[in-house]
Amino acid sequence: MRIGHEYFSEIIDNLKRNRLRTFLTGFAVAWGIIFLVILLSIGVGLNRGISKSANAGDTEPNYGIYFGVWMTNLPYQGYPAGRWLFLAESQFAQLQEMVPAIEDITPRFRSWNKITYASQVTEGSVKGIGANYFGHFETRVKMLAGRSINGNDVYNREKTLLISSSDALKLFGTDQYGEALGKIVSVDNVSFTVVGVYEAQQNQSASYMPSSTFTMIDSNDQRIDGGYIYAPTIRSKKDFEAFDKELLKALSSILSFSPDDDQAMYSYSNYVNNEQYNKVVNYFYLFLWIVGLSTLLIGIVGVSNIMLVTVRERYKEIGIRKALGAKPRDILAMIMVESLLITAVAGAIGLVIAVGLVALGDYLVTAYHIGEFSIMGETIHLFDTPVLSPQMALGILVVMIIAGIVAGYTPARRAIRISAIEAMRD
Repeated sequence: MRIGHEYFSEIIDNLKRNRLRTFLTGFAVAWGIIFLVILLSIGVGLNRGISKSANAGDTEPNYGIYFGVWMTNLPYQGYPAGRWLFLAESQFAQLQEMVPAIEDITPRFRSWNKITYASQVTEGSVKGIGANYFGHFETRVKMLAGRSINGNDVYNREKTLLISSSDALKLFGTDQYGEALGKIVSVDNVSFTVVGVYEAQQNQSASYMPSSTFTMIDSNDQRIDGGYIYAPTIRSKKDFEAFDKELLKALSSILSFSPDDDQAMYSYSNYVNNEQYNKVVNYFYLFLWIVGLSTLLIGIVGVSNIMLVTVRERYKEIGIRKALGAKPRDILAMIMVESLLITAVAGAIGLVIAVGLVALGDYLVTAYHIGEFSIMGETIHLFDTPVLSPQMALGILVVMIIAGIVAGYTPARRAIRISAIEAMRD
């Protein structure tokens, strides 16, 4: 049987004879596609919002490990439980020697300070960092003007400062960030020169200075409660658990607390936690696909039912076709193509409508800042712009094709079993 213009005209004429039934069936399929697309787009929006606020799902690997010490939970060698632990700066080099996986380590210097320029004041977190901090631990920083803190700053104890774009705007009243370079600001009455401005993020607007200079604004530098470790070989949960035990053993030796006191130390791996986060996201998307496909299944059942009714109504016609020499594959193709046509057209209409709704949602989220709220001056995103990715669109198209085949298969198999003699006798 040749598939041409007359062939499709015949199928379309058959659908026109049952317009209401065809419309209702197509509507169920279109609604299933709309629901699936919107559901997946909302999932993407939630993922993007949480990722923005939590720095999860980085596009670049971040092998930084944050660690810290606090109160002991067990007595040890005459020391009572409840002892607060602190590290001296010199002990970080010792820790690196004891744990081979550590390629770089830097103390965590941080405090809450006022930064003043003329009569303008801003207040926030100030961190003392090493030269490799941004390359190893904060990989998402985007420089807008100037430079970061470098090795020369650290070695010479330079009074240089890297500030966020939000602080630059507050202090200097301009978004021409190059104008901030070279300005002298005061950090708790100590003068610093602004050498760079970076783009502020939702959870990142701290100011940065050389770790060696940090003692000028905070004399408690010998009471360090943690630091940053760069360990690029730690790339799985299993690796991290083994590393964590080794780190605990080394710290317990340096600070004289029980190696069994795992409450005295904490650690956090960016890479491992991002891997775990991505697994959760994948399971979440799988759940959304299941829910969306369940709705689409209603439409597919409708298509299958209408095709069964069509086969019954065309019982005699199919028998005559077989008597005139139509092969089983011709009958099978006729029913399958009709099923695919209903599914494809209705699905395409649903997809177009869904894309329009996603675009509208994108506009509303951006224009009205939906899903945003502020805590202590920081903007937190629980939801970001919904997006229909090319991968999702391709997946939905594949689903539509499979759905059309599944919907038409059972009616088509029933059609080819019709006896020509019995059909013409009825």
